[in-house]
Amino acid sequence: VSGIRGPVVPPPPPPPRRGTTGVGAAPLPPGRASQPTQLRSSEAIAQARDHAASGRFEPAFQLLRACLDADAGNAAARDALSALEWDFQERVLAERFTFLSIPKIVKPLGEILKLRLQPAEAFLLSRINASTDVGSIIAISPLKKLDALLALCKLLDQQIIVMLPPPA
Repeated sequence: VSGIRGPVVPPPPPPPRRGTTGVGAAPLPPGRASQPTQLRSSEAIAQARDHAASGRFEPAFQLLRACLDADAGNAAARDALSALEWDFQERVLAERFTFLSIPKIVKPLGEILKLRLQPAEAFLLSRINASTDVGSIIAISPLKKLDALLALCKLLDQQIIVMLPPPA
């Protein structure tokens, strides 16, 4: 091929890529390049299950979502995430509040303004009026149900809101 300044020489092909076990680790033998992803994935899934067993759902979700971001076809991570979502919702609805519970803001506005709320928390907080139930707030929210439940749990944990029982 000829260019303006003479023949165009294509760059040499890159050296064969070999997988590594992580940053700064020794390369794996050829043919085993996919194993580190599987190992990291299985380790992340195990860590996520440990977090969930301890009631720390948010880091568990983060680990599993990172696995799926790295490999959208990871069936084990997808199954673990589905199971975790189900378990989280069941535990929240059994132990913390129901969709009929009424959230009420109890922390003074001046204190709330000093906090670093996540956008989901701030949005849900803006919809709390001590008369609308959790299910209705989630229904009008652009958030996924899971993300809304996580945000409401964080607001509860920070003692910004309390949950009132549903009206009789």
